[in-house]
Amino acid sequence: MSRNDYLCFRYGLYDMKWQGKRCELGLWMVLVLMLPLAIVAQPRRSTKRGLCENNPHYTRAWADSLKVGISWTYNWATTPSPDGLYTGATDDILFAPMCWNQRFEEKKLRNYLDSHPATQILLGYNEPNFTSGDGGSNMIPSVAALNWPKVEQIAEDYGLMLVSPAMNFGYKALSDGKVWGLDEWLGAFIEEYQKRNGGRDPRMDCIALHTYMNWASAVDWYVNEYLYSEERDPRLLAYFERNGRKKVMLTEFCAWEGDKDGFVTTEESQIDQMVEKVRVLEQSPDVAGYAWFMGIGSNFTNDFPYNHIFTGSDKALQFTDLGLVYTHMSSFDTLWHYKPGQMIAAKDYIDMRECKMRPSTDHESPCALDVTRFQQYKNWKNETITPYVEYLINVGSEKRYTLSLRLCNTSGATIEVLVDGKKKATARLASTSGQWATQTVAVPLTPGKHRMRLNNVKQADNRMNWLRIEGEETDTIADATGMAPPIEESFHSPLRPDQQSICDLYGRPASSRSHGLLIRTTRKDGRVETKKVFSPARKR
Repeated sequence: MSRNDYLCFRYGLYDMKWQGKRCELGLWMVLVLMLPLAIVAQPRRSTKRGLCENNPHYTRAWADSLKVGISWTYNWATTPSPDGLYTGATDDILFAPMCWNQRFEEKKLRNYLDSHPATQILLGYNEPNFTSGDGGSNMIPSVAALNWPKVEQIAEDYGLMLVSPAMNFGYKALSDGKVWGLDEWLGAFIEEYQKRNGGRDPRMDCIALHTYMNWASAVDWYVNEYLYSEERDPRLLAYFERNGRKKVMLTEFCAWEGDKDGFVTTEESQIDQMVEKVRVLEQSPDVAGYAWFMGIGSNFTNDFPYNHIFTGSDKALQFTDLGLVYTHMSSFDTLWHYKPGQMIAAKDYIDMRECKMRPSTDHESPCALDVTRFQQYKNWKNETITPYVEYLINVGSEKRYTLSLRLCNTSGATIEVLVDGKKKATARLASTSGQWATQTVAVPLTPGKHRMRLNNVKQADNRMNWLRIEGEETDTIADATGMAPPIEESFHSPLRPDQQSICDLYGRPASSRSHGLLIRTTRKDGRVETKKVFSPARKR
């Protein structure tokens, strides 16, 4: 199965798209899927994860390929480009308008909000303490404060979360001849606003920050500690005292401090720190959202700093390895617990330390990513590091279960299984000789919800694609190497069959094959029509 054929229908399978105008003819449809793959249960996508992108050639197909894992986006403007790119549906990507500086187009913004009532976020000025030549809105605090009530009124009129001006560490003088520090600018902005509004504080529901620090540990400090340090501007700290601690929206981030510390030398190094940063951002209660910089930018070449989500061209676009990882990595859904029989994508951990993520090399799996460096190793201090991954599970009875693991290694693995912090099993597994193979570990479990941690305490190469607890019958049937039974999904479509298409993960129409997806249409007159539409690629 090729990477482009990963499925995303309901169980991570194919996505059904409705195209064209609505019509009066109502159709009831039953989809029957016959797939040589196990069903993958899926957590919800992250509501925090976003993307900043302003390429004018952005298309609906690109948006469809992103929405499996990305919930919101913005482009530094008041409306999407092109107009009508996002539908406003709850399962689509939500667009967040920005008031870039004091000269934003209020009428255009209000027209967009009138026609897109699902909009939730209004972003404030972009890097006002940066000059225009450095991508900022170049606004001294008094000018920003003078115009902020207009922004506040729009947020009030449409019930939007209002995000503060987006701040970064200033380093060049603005029109007043002053180099403004991040917290100093915000402090002066608060003071100037109070002078003009009878002592009232400006409304800022979240504080927007930007950072291009290389290391995840630095981003952790920045979003969780920086704003509230006693070293910050006293006017800003007093604002927090009066209005409470504000969450952070990290609306631009990637590793882009240059090569000064020998770090950003490859796409792999960018991916490794991105994965750690996303974990920090998802797990922090002080972070309301974040947006990766960036999708494509002005060109389609993913050169330094190797931060693009897409590469190729506007006619032949594909994910970079980084883009596939960012879109499909764990959403850290703490409400989802896997039951026996459900395939757990290794990427969908609830916590992880020191492992890496890469596009999958297992062509027989529906899971897009592998957990790599899943083995003990020595760090630069010669300390032994034991990476781990954790998953949430829910079992119905007390007994010895079988934990199946989809692994690839050349020297075997020694797997420790901890449940709620207590070691339950250790298994020495033979080498898979560099091929993907399913291996098993016996694990005793008690009824209820648990947190299961996996360690590989052997210092040897190892990749993991999926795992599954076996031992109870569930409705998610199938062996990883066997044929899943047909899945039936019924729903009502307001469109004719010629207005419907089935697309792959990248938004491209799926091709017909010899077997697989059937659409059975029951018309109003009772006639039943069955059409064979698509089959997944054969195993290689």
